[in-house]
Amino acid sequence: MPRTGNGAPGNRQTHHPPGTQVTLRTRTGDAYAWLEVEDDGPGIPVEQLERVFDRFYRVEEGIAPGTGLGLAIARELATLMGGRVRATSRPGRTVFALELARTPAPDRAERLAVPR
Repeated sequence: MPRTGNGAPGNRQTHHPPGTQVTLRTRTGDAYAWLEVEDDGPGIPVEQLERVFDRFYRVEEGIAPGTGLGLAIARELATLMGGRVRATSRPGRTVFALELARTPAPDRAERLAVPR
């Protein structure tokens, strides 16, 4: 979970106006663990919300630095680990939520194993 969610604090400085509050929440259940990142920034236009997970897509269109890969990589890693990443947004509230199985499915665990 740390690798998939480690971009959140840096994104606050890059993609939000000064003074934007960012809240990180974690919780666990029997089968899943969740990380939520919520901010009170300007929001993401609804027509762009799903596109933020596309490789190289950037809402700011060149205003802020970055490659547009962070959320695409996070979603791909979460999917490989049997989880998901979703986003909701409106002006004054954007939430990115990462959900991961506490124990990866055996077939996915094999694909994630690092060869020695």
